Amino acid sequence: MQQPKSQPKPAAQVAAQVFFYLTLPLTYLSQRQNYWTPVDSHVLLGAASTAFVPHVDAPVACGVGAVVNRCDEYACPMNQYKRHHIQQLQLPTVDHFWPSLEALTAAVAFIQMQKQRESGRTFTAKEARDAVWR
Repeated sequence: MQQPKSQPKPAAQVAAQVFFYLTLPLTYLSQRQNYWTPVDSHVLLGAASTAFVPHVDAPVACGVGAVVNRCDEYACPMNQYKRHHIQQLQLPTVDHFWPSLEALTAAVAFIQMQKQRESGRTFTAKEARDAVWR
């Protein structure tokens, strides 16, 4: 499948980093009631977790034990993940670009491994819907 037409990847990467922080309050306010959506008994889709709002504590309360992080622009709150013993698979993908087949394969393998270990639910970003369900 061909990458959608957009700006050059280096420019998109810089823009994503800038706009991530500029739009974070709007993202939080618009999705605070529906920040996570269950896919099945093991997988939740949601927006990026941040350290300054309860985005890590709430998924932990829902049984999240692992995270697939596809954000290139933000590494997520690693100290909070470590404190809660959350495993993270980081597959940096520039915003508005599709992840590679290798990244998707790694994400699926990671989720399957978490299911087999019964280490709780796995959380991944909502943007993954476009890449996975096309």
